[in-house]
Amino acid sequence: MQVGSLGEFLTAVEDRRGLQRVRAEVHPQFELSEIARRVDALHSPTQPAPVLCFDHVTASRVPVVTNLLGSTNRIAMAFGCQTIEEVSTRFADFLSRDLPAGWRARFDDLKRHALYQQLQPTVAKEGDCQYVVRMGRDVVLTNIPWIQNDLGESGPSFSTANFLCYDSQTGEQIIERVPVFPLDQQHLAVRWSPSSRLGMIWERARSEDRPLACAVTFGGPMSLEVILRWTPFRSHSPYLLASILGQSRIELVKCRTSDLLVPSTSEIVLEGTLDPKIATFRTGVMTNAAGFLSGERDCPIMKVACLTQRSNPVFPAIIPHHGFTEYQVVNQLWEQIIAAALKLDHSQVIDVHLPQRAISGDQLLVAIDKSSPFEMHKLLHAIWGSSLLQSPRLVIGVDADVPLRDYATVMKAVSQHASPSRDYITATSTSQELDIEYASGRPAGLMGIDATRKWASELPPDCKPAVWSGRIPHEIHQALDIKWQSLFEM
Repeated sequence: MQVGSLGEFLTAVEDRRGLQRVRAEVHPQFELSEIARRVDALHSPTQPAPVLCFDHVTASRVPVVTNLLGSTNRIAMAFGCQTIEEVSTRFADFLSRDLPAGWRARFDDLKRHALYQQLQPTVAKEGDCQYVVRMGRDVVLTNIPWIQNDLGESGPSFSTANFLCYDSQTGEQIIERVPVFPLDQQHLAVRWSPSSRLGMIWERARSEDRPLACAVTFGGPMSLEVILRWTPFRSHSPYLLASILGQSRIELVKCRTSDLLVPSTSEIVLEGTLDPKIATFRTGVMTNAAGFLSGERDCPIMKVACLTQRSNPVFPAIIPHHGFTEYQVVNQLWEQIIAAALKLDHSQVIDVHLPQRAISGDQLLVAIDKSSPFEMHKLLHAIWGSSLLQSPRLVIGVDADVPLRDYATVMKAVSQHASPSRDYITATSTSQELDIEYASGRPAGLMGIDATRKWASELPPDCKPAVWSGRIPHEIHQALDIKWQSLFEM
């Protein structure tokens, strides 16, 4: 069974000697993140860095933990599994049920099945996250260990808070990851992409001159923490997906000042409102999840009316940087999830891979069993149109026999089989926050490369596919394998 809270997860990790405590006092401005980066740099995917627990953070009584999901074993633990393959198998089993075609339609149709009743979250009268309650002037946000990662940032922030509110149009409660900035003891600046669903909900509230009840949570069920690392599931059934993959329902509890429901095992919950009458605040430069600096932005201000927390909360932080990060490890699970979902509608898909450099999911490699001309061209547009993916800026398609995790071999297939004039396909999409060339409201370019071997019907008239030299009879291969060693003996 999946672990129910961050505290239980840390206990399980420590029992397996996967947690290292930093007992000396550490300052949250630059020092904490630099220690985490240096420890991370000493490790690799085969020898992952431990979870770091900073027990004494300057000007805060709340310990900070980093690198929670820095190994595939810890990701599997979050769902009560032994391996991430077991997690993805649960998702594939769910997709194979007698439900409508398409992964998203399956989620929507669950509401009309008895299975949904077994998976939907339960609502408790009270939760561990409300052990301590502070209201009004008793709220002190500066006690939270806000972290500054980079000299270029304008100040401390938290890049991955869980923001909750209701969509007045659909009545659905949504949850998304957003950066938040402390302004004073009772106010936060909340930063999101104007093109996101939260941006549209906020613009609707502003046009109606209506305050928006909201909540910000830190920590909670680790299965949900993994789900929220992947963009599409942040606002569409994240609790349900966490229940499916963890085979255990998420427990929620009602906020003290609104009807919003938050995970009962959250470490800290901030409740409040976004008021259109309050002027926006222009947040400065910050480090985003991909590890590069993101520019200034006019952001709404959240007035925090209530702070609740566990008796001894722990603050989970993600330290973004360009090395081996948690996002690259989590990608190993998500590429299996993506493959299972794509295969549902596109049987020719054999495998997918998110390269290490694709921290923000902006690159995707796809291997297909090609059975018709221009099949990869069609699949590229299907991928960009899928709600499961955040329009990866670069998609490279190759044949099934090309090893996707050998990037050099993939590039070799590109050079051998992709013509820039014919097999480089472009499209446009909405610019995303993690795009290097992000600009609010402006389109972003997408590119797909069909690096599969070309059929004759895919080539211009009088053009023949290139045939590489070096082929010899199969029996010669076998004979050389047998006597290879003796060829070099003196």
